[in-house]
Amino acid sequence: MTKNELIGLAEREADRLTDENDHGASTIMRELIARLRTTDELVLAQVQRLRLEEGDTVVLTVPHEMTSEEFGAIGRTLEASPLRLQERNIAVIMLDRGAKLDVVLNTERATS
Repeated sequence: MTKNELIGLAEREADRLTDENDHGASTIMRELIARLRTTDELVLAQVQRLRLEEGDTVVLTVPHEMTSEEFGAIGRTLEASPLRLQERNIAVIMLDRGAKLDVVLNTERATS
């Protein structure tokens, strides 16, 4: 089983636990999923869950300090995703634990 298959299986189980109102177990499962994923994979998964409309701005917080390389990796992951965020004029802003703010995916609307 690949890492992505394992993560997918764990996500389905966490969703099932949430549906059954076992929020404690669901929370533990989601924490395990977060440890399996890199930060950029985790951010992409969070953004994928949102019901985004054209022109939206997403602000995400990360519970640890991040390097500029990590912010860059997140931007590249989001740009390469099938979500077409830039095409849909959706900006993604990140705030880390050290209160560093970075616009990891920018749009023309967000800069004007």
